[in-house]
Amino acid sequence: MIKASLFVLLTTLTVSASAQWTELSQLENGSTFYIDLSTLKKQSHNRTFWRLSNYSQPDSRGNMSVLARININCANETSQYLAVRFFTQHYARGTPAAMFDNVEKAVNVSPRTVMDDFMKAVCNK
Repeated sequence: MIKASLFVLLTTLTVSASAQWTELSQLENGSTFYIDLSTLKKQSHNRTFWRLSNYSQPDSRGNMSVLARININCANETSQYLAVRFFTQHYARGTPAAMFDNVEKAVNVSPRTVMDDFMKAVCNK
């Protein structure tokens, strides 16, 4: 378990440091969402990629950004967070505040949401 967590942490740090983030969505409050298209992996109907979220204001725990590994099933229109890392500064910088793996089961992607924007972008690639 420790080896797996260390591997995910090192992978996360490598991705955030070498990523080429492309802005994909923005909320009215100013929070901005990016994708690193170089991490996009396709397998049948599944698309897996890294997403960076920069919050306009700190969340309740003081986090300003989130780096997430996401899988989207284009056929079923579902999404699943595979790994999530919270950071105290924008662009996954600062103190890594929390880390979670296999965060949730696949859920339906709701229309007109940030995840819907990502699904449209990666399923058309």
